[in-house]
Amino acid sequence: MVYFMAEASQRGKERKKGGSMGKERGFTLLELLIVVIILGVLAGLAIPQYTKTVERAKQNEAIHWLGVVRESELRYQQQEGLFTAVLGNLDVDIPPTSTTGPNYFTYSVPTATAANFTIQATRTTYKKPPAPTVPDGYTVTITEAGAITRQF
Repeated sequence: MVYFMAEASQRGKERKKGGSMGKERGFTLLELLIVVIILGVLAGLAIPQYTKTVERAKQNEAIHWLGVVRESELRYQQQEGLFTAVLGNLDVDIPPTSTTGPNYFTYSVPTATAANFTIQATRTTYKKPPAPTVPDGYTVTITEAGAITRQF
């Protein structure tokens, strides 16, 4: 009987302190704050890496199109006997004249002689991420031999 009274007295103290006898629900403010901080750190690490990956993919797209234009230049040289500096003379529709999607690079042929040429892709719509990884207006070039260079 004494034990029962002590137990009842203890239950009364827990209720007065706000205890709910093990039926607590929800999160404390501290737990939510820790989760928000962890998510912020993860986002801070992931966003710059994602931005670099997206930019690398766009650069690879430019390298692909440079290869396509290079092949077209080689065909043009076989037919006409010299290389051309005018992209409109080639038998390929490159992205600046395409309506299939956004154009991240402008393409040009700054050097074209009877013996060699250089095709250049210049980054045009680059927006710097929170942590910049590449400067504005960088270029990717390819020569008639297929040598690719990147200038940042």
